[in-house]
Amino acid sequence: MQTIGYQQSVIERFQKKYRVSETQFHAGTPCWEWTGYVNPSGYGKFTLPRGKTTQAHTFSYVIINGPIPQGLVLDHLCRNRACCNPEHLEAVTQAENVRRGDVGKNGKPKTHCPKGHEYTVKNTYVRKNGGFFCRSCQLARDIARYHRGGTGKVRTEMERFEAKYAISVANFHNGTPCWEWHGYKRLGYGEFHTATQKRVKAHRFSYVQKHGAIPPGLVLDHLCRNPGCVNPEHLEAVTSNENSVRGQAGKYQLLKTHCPYGHPYAGDNLFYDNHILKDGTKKPYRGCRACHERRSREFEERAKLKRSLLRKAKELQVTYE
Repeated sequence: MQTIGYQQSVIERFQKKYRVSETQFHAGTPCWEWTGYVNPSGYGKFTLPRGKTTQAHTFSYVIINGPIPQGLVLDHLCRNRACCNPEHLEAVTQAENVRRGDVGKNGKPKTHCPKGHEYTVKNTYVRKNGGFFCRSCQLARDIARYHRGGTGKVRTEMERFEAKYAISVANFHNGTPCWEWHGYKRLGYGEFHTATQKRVKAHRFSYVQKHGAIPPGLVLDHLCRNPGCVNPEHLEAVTSNENSVRGQAGKYQLLKTHCPYGHPYAGDNLFYDNHILKDGTKKPYRGCRACHERRSREFEERAKLKRSLLRKAKELQVTYE
């Protein structure tokens, strides 16, 4: 046979490592059964000069057909992994190789894992050696390992939650200590992964476990003014407006004595009104009458200019016609 890129001595040594099968055929040609070392996956191994090893069927394909195209792998058309007949090998994509391979007991390619998850492109992880496994099952194993937390047993959701906070010795409210969150925090608020791996605010999770669901349209206010606290006794369900008034933002707004343009929030220049939020609730605010009148005048001037431009455009259109 014509060979590419290797010394004749290496080719002769390779030819001594296989035998022509009398029982297994593909498209009328027999398999070349590898008689050398076969790894646990069923593929033959061949040693090249200088001690480097390669798979036997890969070596056979390369010396006959040249290098394997980049991004492709070899598929055994005969479904015999120990075969190294280059006529029984085809360079295909990894996805096509997975689709064709790993034939089940019923003689058909596997479409679902033992747990019933479908082997789709997104749900299938392909190993370097050609094997593959279900991503959904791997995720379930990872979640179980995370829940065990190195203790050797699966922890409940509450056991994981309780391991994430410590009783404070410095912060109190009404004689009860804060529960300081030591897990991941974002903007000062603790975050917790539930049993379904959904990330929620730790103080909201604590409140729901103690008092039940948060009423629609309400938010939780930290009575202790400590956003890292998850003690449900320090939490109260209030409206968003009330939460803002109680919080630092509300206090800061009340401390303002002048608007951004320097007009005082006092006397006839001060008025109160309500913002209508998306949920229909009203949020009161303080306003500057001078700025409000200025914005009204500017709006009316822009409206007049727009009407004037539209009128001139219409006159020009009539003239042109």
